[in-house]
Amino acid sequence: MKHLKALVIFPLLVVLFGFTPKEEAEKVEWIGIEEAVKLSEKDGKKIIVDLYTDWCGWCKKMDRETFNNSKVAALINEHYHAVKFNPEKVKEITLKGRTYKYLLNSNGRGGTNEFAYRLANGKLGYPTIAILDADASRLTAISGYKKAKEFLPIIGYFAEDDYKSKSWAQFYKEFQRKE
Repeated sequence: MKHLKALVIFPLLVVLFGFTPKEEAEKVEWIGIEEAVKLSEKDGKKIIVDLYTDWCGWCKKMDRETFNNSKVAALINEHYHAVKFNPEKVKEITLKGRTYKYLLNSNGRGGTNEFAYRLANGKLGYPTIAILDADASRLTAISGYKKAKEFLPIIGYFAEDDYKSKSWAQFYKEFQRKE
């Protein structure tokens, strides 16, 4: 009898209070760097690379709070091929005919893939977000944690090539008016 009451009461609560399962927020569609480069050559999309490490607390916070933001995820998925790249784990990769090797630290313990240094313009810190054009050439690299509201205009600036025709100040002013 108790189960019967629950079967009757629950649907009534759903109707009365509008309880519905939460819609799942859009998530960033992460792929590997090799795949991203191949896809970009075909479709012309830019590439966004999240350089992170397993030990980086700010990287984890950015995953939770920035990349899980539905506006950020939607913008990235529409305009970029998204790559998570841990330079401490990737030993060797070959992109566009060039091989990037794993460089050991001077103490011989651990190291970093040289591709990450190239993306970060030699100033590697975590997290670093690199934005590449469709030819896998770096457009910019942004170091440090960014909240979603700080990150959206940055990725928006490059998404539709506004960086080619507008100053950052002009773009940002227009972006703020839209928000």
